[in-house]
Amino acid sequence: SADDKARDKWVAFATEQFINMQEALKEAQCLCRQYNLYAALQYLVIEDQMLPYLVNSLRAALNALQKYFYKK
Repeated sequence: SADDKARDKWVAFATEQFINMQEALKEAQCLCRQYNLYAALQYLVIEDQMLPYLVNSLRAALNALQKYFYKK
């Protein structure tokens, strides 16, 4: 049905965006080895913990995502 096609299209788009996001973070982590981008996203965003020493890493991660997705 039309709903199934729309859902499949959305799933394909979301999956592609997720893979692109992972690649952007991986590239940024290789370039910015002094930061721990994955830990910053995990603890500050997902788990909502107060860890001030990861704020600069989170800033670097978000900057990498912003540059990657808004260069188009």
